[in-house]
Amino acid sequence: MTMVMATVAVWTNDRGAPERLIWQGRRFRSSDIPTLLESDYDFAAMHPPAVGRGWRFQRTDEEGRSIVFDVRYMPTR
Repeated sequence: MTMVMATVAVWTNDRGAPERLIWQGRRFRSSDIPTLLESDYDFAAMHPPAVGRGWRFQRTDEEGRSIVFDVRYMPTR
């Protein structure tokens, strides 16, 4: 698995689930049902980090290449 921190353009439906995205200049369309991500952090800490809402989903580009994405909304400060 390769983890990449990158900015992507994401289009969402009414409940905020991703429907399509553009990453590295390629358009990806829905090819499965997105899963809401739970936090990867242990919130027993005194000051837990701010973690944006996230989704895991598979998308397929116009050439048929499918990729699983974990996408989180990270507000700018």
